[in-house]
Amino acid sequence: MTDQLISFETAKLAEEKGFNIPCPLYFRENGSTTTETAMKTSLEGIDYYAQPTQSLLQKWLREVHDIHVYVNYYSFAVRESNGYYYHFGKSVRNVQLMYYGKYNTYEEALEIGLQGALKLIKTMKREELYKKGDLVIHKSNPDIIWVVCAINGFGNYICTNVNKKGEASNATFIEEEITFKI
Repeated sequence: MTDQLISFETAKLAEEKGFNIPCPLYFRENGSTTTETAMKTSLEGIDYYAQPTQSLLQKWLREVHDIHVYVNYYSFAVRESNGYYYHFGKSVRNVQLMYYGKYNTYEEALEIGLQGALKLIKTMKREELYKKGDLVIHKSNPDIIWVVCAINGFGNYICTNVNKKGEASNATFIEEEITFKI
């Protein structure tokens, strides 16, 4: 019994999202595998992608990005619905973002769950459009001015406003929901 290694597709996605933990095995850019020693001594000048175990990538997502990925087996009255279901998500301001899907094996479900979780991570290579402290207007209600308080790991803007009574309310917006900065 051995730990399942991630697929080439998952390895490329993990690299894109910042996974950089050294591993004993690596993929070459053509999808073939090589060892860490061979990669370090290679003069090929090609890209390599770390090939961690599913459990190591799962732990990295949990510890670095606070994204939890897990698999459960569910048995239903309708046999066709029985199977391994992956779940992944993250709590953002007391709102649980959760996704899931059904597969025939635990490892297959976990692999797809890991890919989905990686896709949630916004690649932070560009400047954010809005920054903490900016005043913004939401498209659905242009009469309320919001203050950007934070930007979460998904690239969403956590905003707050205070009404005339001094009561604060919070909201999470995606970039497309904001009309402009004041």
